[in-house]
Amino acid sequence: IAERLLFGARKGAFSGADRDSDGYIQAADGGTLFLDEVADLDLLVQGKLLRVLESKEVLALGATRPRPV
Repeated sequence: IAERLLFGARKGAFSGADRDSDGYIQAADGGTLFLDEVADLDLLVQGKLLRVLESKEVLALGATRPRPV
């Protein structure tokens, strides 16, 4: 669930995904995103978060192309 909340999801990415949704990172684009307790996230999600911070692109669940942020 953390991955979906942070990175967003595209319609059909998982059962129940009936529409596209932006994640917190996309919603904060151009502003500030405060992340607390990052160490408690799954290690795979931490790696994806680091990749977003380094590349300044986010790939939503089910998306085929990253979006610049």
